[in-house]
Parts: sequence; C-alpha cells; structure tokens
Amino acid sequence: MPRNKPQAQPRDPLPEDFNTLEAFWAFWDTHSAADYEDVMEDIDAHVDLLSSRSIALWRRAFSHTSASSSA
Repeated sequence: MPRNKPQAQPRDPLPEDFNTLEAFWAFWDTHSAADYEDVMEDIDAHVDLLSSRSIALWRRAFSHTSASSSA
C-alpha cells in the first residue's frame, strides 16, 4: 500500500519588506528558503570573483575559517 505524502506545514507569509537588516536576518535565521521557492524569481547576475573587493572578502572569510578551525 503506498504511503501518504506527509502534509506540508503551513508557512509564515514572506514579508513584503524588511524594515531593518536585523529583521531580515531574524526571519531567515528561522525559516528555510526552500519553503519559499515558489515565490522566487530567476535573475541574471555577473560576479567578478577576481575583483579586489571579492578577493578581500574571500581572504577575510577564509582567515576567519582557518582561525576558528585551528582553535
């Protein structure tokens, strides 16, 4: 006998606008983007991974990672 598909949990509505960056973080810290895929839109974006700003961000991210993993 086939199993019944589990019923999806109701999700919180996606806010139209976040008043602060902290509100944005608080929402996504407690919600999964996978639950909102049906309201997402594809975009075209270009990211230059060799730009000086990108390199500085990568260095900062990796220095933080290696510092915390060596502790």
